[in-house]
Amino acid sequence: MAGDLGEQAIKVEWKAVEITAQALKALIRQIIENKDKVQHGQQSLSKLNLQGKKLEQVELTGEDMKNFRRELNKYSVDFSVMRDHASASERQKAPDKEKSADRGHDER
Repeated sequence: MAGDLGEQAIKVEWKAVEITAQALKALIRQIIENKDKVQHGQQSLSKLNLQGKKLEQVELTGEDMKNFRRELNKYSVDFSVMRDHASASERQKAPDKEKSADRGHDER
């Protein structure tokens, strides 16, 4: 009787391990398939708002804008560029850099 209970417990545990392995395999497959669909770098302001992160605004012009864009793309920071029609300069909006910079240098 005790042997039967032990065997049943092992069978239940093994089945749970199999189900967990199948779920993890499906999750990893889904992540790999959707990896290229995630956009980083310059994007529309509405897409940035959908991410639910805090947005910060930085005002830049000319050569500063070009260098700033290069650095943001280098570190895979999500950002949007808006023109300030009143002063004819460009303004840059980027989400909280701490969260975006966590992706690291390798993800481009």
